Amino acid sequence: MERLKVNGTHAEIGISTGRHFSEEIRRGLIENLALQNRFLPFHRSREGQQVFSELFVLHKKLYPDYISELEGIAEGANVSFDELFIINLRGEYRVFTGGKVNRGCSTVSLKTDRHTIIGHNEDGLPIYKESSYVVEVDIPDHPSFTAFSYPGFLCGNAFGFNKEGICFCINDVRPANVRIGIGRHFLARSLFEARSIDDAVKRITPDNRASGFNFTIGSLKENRIVNVEVTPDQFKVKEINGIDYRANHYLDIKPMLQTAGASSETRVIRAGDLLQAETDPDKSSVLTILSDQKDPNYPIFRNAHPPDDIATLATCLFDLRASKLVIYWDHPINEKEKKIEIPM
Repeated sequence: MERLKVNGTHAEIGISTGRHFSEEIRRGLIENLALQNRFLPFHRSREGQQVFSELFVLHKKLYPDYISELEGIAEGANVSFDELFIINLRGEYRVFTGGKVNRGCSTVSLKTDRHTIIGHNEDGLPIYKESSYVVEVDIPDHPSFTAFSYPGFLCGNAFGFNKEGICFCINDVRPANVRIGIGRHFLARSLFEARSIDDAVKRITPDNRASGFNFTIGSLKENRIVNVEVTPDQFKVKEINGIDYRANHYLDIKPMLQTAGASSETRVIRAGDLLQAETDPDKSSVLTILSDQKDPNYPIFRNAHPPDDIATLATCLFDLRASKLVIYWDHPINEKEKKIEIPM
């Protein structure tokens, strides 16, 4: 897994990242079928142009720095800014264009007297298996941060941490009442500027948000973990004590209209069985759950075998008490596991 260190202004880090990963970014845009077959045809319609204009004006006003990052990536990689902006609003555009498929990720949180751990499977399209990367970013007057990133995406929509001791990971969820508003990827990007859990929660719950995510947020300084379910008009903060599992549908906010796929429902049931068997959970318990492949159709550690079309791109383990992030880019309990360790 390639790692890149970048520093400078928002525009400069965008240009540097775009230039370094230009091949991966161009290939990712071309091979993303949702972008090519649904989002861009919609974008070329009269309705699509209106939606794009409203979203761009809103984000340019509220998040000019993040727009500068995307403009820098587009310049550095020599790709269309419009395509990058749209793909960074993929959760919203899926609903605007009638998509109903529920995608990936699994998260296990553990908070006991002895352990404060967040484990996460970053599940995504197989096209990103070899092209995702880790970036270490230093912007003047902002907390430096480290992020697992998809090519062409703003940092934040997967997992990472900043030097204020805030770490987080994100699970895709699908509320039905998506609207014109702040995109979830822009909210996630803002988490790298958070200095406490309360600050982080405020950043992801502004009134005019467009859709929703499920956020698991930890704080080294506070020795806390919270799970935050967010929809366009609701949010629920749950303090983690014990062990907790999340997939890709809402568990705490009910009732509401949402898309909950067979994979997510199957993984939640399987994880529940594994959680009940844990009498003294620790790091190995978290990795055992995230590595589970008992269900041949919808395993927790995913391999894009039909009927599931999603793969686990990487597994991460935040050990808050040890101030360490471990990223596995193969099955995390294989004897020949591949991993990198990053001090937090």
